Amino acid sequence: MMNTIRADIYRVVRGKALYITFTLLIVLALIEVLPPGSGANVGVNTNIVNMNFSKVTVTGSVAAQLLLTVMDNLIYFLIPMFIAVVMAMFSSNAVKNSLSTGMSRVKLYFSKWILSSVLCVLLMLVYLLLGVLAAALVWGSGEWTGAYLLTILRAFGAQMVVLLALNSIGVFLSFAIRNTAAVIGVYIAFVLVPAVVGGILSNSIASIANYYSYDMTMCMKLFSYFESASRTDIARGLTLAGCYIIVSTVAGITLFKRAEIK
Repeated sequence: MMNTIRADIYRVVRGKALYITFTLLIVLALIEVLPPGSGANVGVNTNIVNMNFSKVTVTGSVAAQLLLTVMDNLIYFLIPMFIAVVMAMFSSNAVKNSLSTGMSRVKLYFSKWILSSVLCVLLMLVYLLLGVLAAALVWGSGEWTGAYLLTILRAFGAQMVVLLALNSIGVFLSFAIRNTAAVIGVYIAFVLVPAVVGGILSNSIASIANYYSYDMTMCMKLFSYFESASRTDIARGLTLAGCYIIVSTVAGITLFKRAEIK
């Protein structure tokens, strides 16, 4: 399996998708923390529906919280990653070559999942660390305490679980559909439609906010203020993300084991 992962890394590094994605990611991070003025509007209330905003200077410490609140942007940055890792395999003879060496389909599936998951975590780290560093260099490091750092790390960890769940769904779709355009369309519909519908309904149904922790996109927002989110919402969101990882992986492996490879 390690040989397959190394071969995939070589192929991804040689391709353009990785560099284009990370370039756009870096630009996005800088836009978020380096506004034209001396500050930016940053949410200071954990109520997603009635968020209060205040004008604050985006120092390194403020940038950390700010970037967490917009971490859901990375949901769409995952697309080039699992497409590059999985779909390239089906557009060449890589599948047949791997299976002909005696490698099991389960190991092949996990090799793709592992690499795309590593890239997912790398995306998050680059986005957060680069943004914090840029803000610190321009506006100063800000106030950091042990408690605040722990809060940021907890929020980051919870959001990482959600993104890994979405990455798992992307890998599953890639193995199940094996058509790039269709995979992208279904994935975007899965992550976008529930959030849009929830946003529309929240204008007329106040109680809809109680179900935000059932939506992966809203979980990203919820977890960005991890220290103030209720334990029930945190447990529900993490459990849901874990179920997505397990169910999508098991389903993907099952379908791939039965699939005819041409």
